[in-house]
Amino acid sequence: MVRAGDPAPAFAHTEVAPLETVTPGWNDRRAEINRTAPLDPAVFGASEITFGLQGRDLLDDRIRNSASGKKDEILLPGRSVRLFLKARF
Repeated sequence: MVRAGDPAPAFAHTEVAPLETVTPGWNDRRAEINRTAPLDPAVFGASEITFGLQGRDLLDDRIRNSASGKKDEILLPGRSVRLFLKARF
């Protein structure tokens, strides 16, 4: 299966309290490709296996948690790609 969704937008937070700072908006683009195959539980112990590749924040936006007190100092993790394997028993 191939899945690539529209960016998950987070709009800028501009209505803030007097001591807060504005948080800019961002887009989180994700994509995934995976394959699921049936297995014989008597032989492998698992009934199916899924393996794939997943990418998150592919636009590498500077994402900040608007609810965090340290949002001006600390960014959320940037672009990441992971290879995964999942078994169903």
